[in-house]
Amino acid sequence: MRSLLLSLLLLSLTSCPLLWSASAAGSISYVDPTQWNYGTGYTYTLYSYAAYCPYETLDTWTCKWCQANETTRSFQTSGFFNDRDTNTYGYAGYNTDLEQIIVAFRGTEMGSLKNWITDLKYAKLTPLKSYPNVSVHDGFYQAWKNLSPQVMPVVQALHQQFANYDVVVTGHSLGAALATLCMVELAENNIPAYIWDYGRPRVGNQPFSMLSMQSAKASFRHVNQRDTVPHLPLEAMGFFHAPTEVWYHENEWRVCDPTNGEDRTCSDSQYFDTSISDHLHYFNLYESCSSKKRTDDEADQLDSTPPPYWPPTADQRRLYRELGLKF
Repeated sequence: MRSLLLSLLLLSLTSCPLLWSASAAGSISYVDPTQWNYGTGYTYTLYSYAAYCPYETLDTWTCKWCQANETTRSFQTSGFFNDRDTNTYGYAGYNTDLEQIIVAFRGTEMGSLKNWITDLKYAKLTPLKSYPNVSVHDGFYQAWKNLSPQVMPVVQALHQQFANYDVVVTGHSLGAALATLCMVELAENNIPAYIWDYGRPRVGNQPFSMLSMQSAKASFRHVNQRDTVPHLPLEAMGFFHAPTEVWYHENEWRVCDPTNGEDRTCSDSQYFDTSISDHLHYFNLYESCSSKKRTDDEADQLDSTPPPYWPPTADQRRLYRELGLKF
């Protein structure tokens, strides 16, 4: 009987999502990229948000987010990447206290966020190198190809200098998409990395989600409440998320299915009522590098425009229901 009860307990733990109460978050000083916990998620949010800050404050590591917590203060920047054609940017460096190499990418800046979200409606898939059946978002892939010659030498040099350090790739929004492609290329070059990101759009098709899952040492894709960006581009267009989603909803963090990036019990359950404001407030932090806080009225204004794919046509509704897809 005792062994039966133990077996049932283990089954319940492996078959149900893990829930974490925001009020019982645990220590922020504990940073372990191998498994999800609140403190680690909070720390990499700071690194992701730091990518929005001016170069001068990143070079000296004095930006708003750089000194926000003890887990980020000992970080030192080693290199920066910038592509004007695609307006993408990032940085890399190391943290001797954590024994980690951090690679972070900036997301879409606020002035062009709504246009970028609208553009996701018309996303197209393009083959990823010579991988069979693997395709990715053409715009994300072009941006990564432009940045890669700058990123890879910096990370390779850091990995050679700090061979025993973990490599963690992070980013918010567009930065999360770039972080995903970066992580896959690092794995190709025998530098396996962890990826912790925030508000990631769908980056590629289902074979790419499998490649991404196989390439990462561990992957935690955060979704804040009703954030609209993770719902784009649409599944009906051939895009598919990689696991593992970590969803903040109703004051709880839910660690979702570790093998299926489209867990219908997590953010995929939010079909239409999505929010741009939620995209900008991970871990209850507004992503801007300025000291100005967003007012409630400004947040409401952000969410006053319906998602760019709404409303779907009658034919789209019928097709999506037949295929069992969300729209």
